[in-house]
Amino acid sequence: MPIIQINIAAGKTNEQKKEMYKLVTEAMVKSVGVKEEAVTIFVNEYDLSDIGKAGKSYPEFLGSK
Repeated sequence: MPIIQINIAAGKTNEQKKEMYKLVTEAMVKSVGVKEEAVTIFVNEYDLSDIGKAGKSYPEFLGSK
């Protein structure tokens, strides 16, 4: 039973997440040979200010590029 955890920035719509669930599930069925019902997906959403990169908050990091 595959359990998949996906970490993404907050703000995706429910429609976008539904499409992601569909495509990720299809990929697992095709590549690993499991049934759709066996695939469980957890999505962890984070505000960009809760992410750090190179010693800065992610928005600060993006601003420095």
